[in-house]
Amino acid sequence: AAVPAAANPLAPGCEPPERSAPAQNVLPSPVSTTTRTASSDAELASAVAAATEELPDDRPRYVMGVGLPPDMLACIERGADLFDCVIPTRYGRGGTVFTRRGCIRLDQRRYRHDLYPLDPSCVCIVCQRFTRAYLHHLFAANEVLSAILASIHNVHFYQRLVREARAAVIAGDYEGF
Repeated sequence: AAVPAAANPLAPGCEPPERSAPAQNVLPSPVSTTTRTASSDAELASAVAAATEELPDDRPRYVMGVGLPPDMLACIERGADLFDCVIPTRYGRGGTVFTRRGCIRLDQRRYRHDLYPLDPSCVCIVCQRFTRAYLHHLFAANEVLSAILASIHNVHFYQRLVREARAAVIAGDYEGF
């Protein structure tokens, strides 16, 4: 089942930050690998469900490269336990932060005078000490601190999201989560 819109912590229209050009002159890897990518939410859900059915229940189930909150929640629903993704820090470096109400692009002018924390329900050090206006200023001034603070917040957001999902799974109430 798809993650309901109300549980989707990534608001529509939240685009990833600009990506740099791929590295040139990269040496070929001596290891042969195969990569399977999901082209849709349904395909991702189907692939994860099929994989977790084949894996033992007493071992952690690792999903690599899945990192948007709705995708992580869909994978958890299908039995995934571990994730490895660069999205919280990559998006943070690009000025995008995740909140309970969706994501915020701190480079937008609308945050220039916004004296609220990134996420009023968040207890991370960034939300406790800094305003959206200050973080906007840091990004506008190209301060390195901007990327650090946004990344700290995003990692905290992800930790809290997964911690709460885990508690719901243990309580047997993941569907209500």
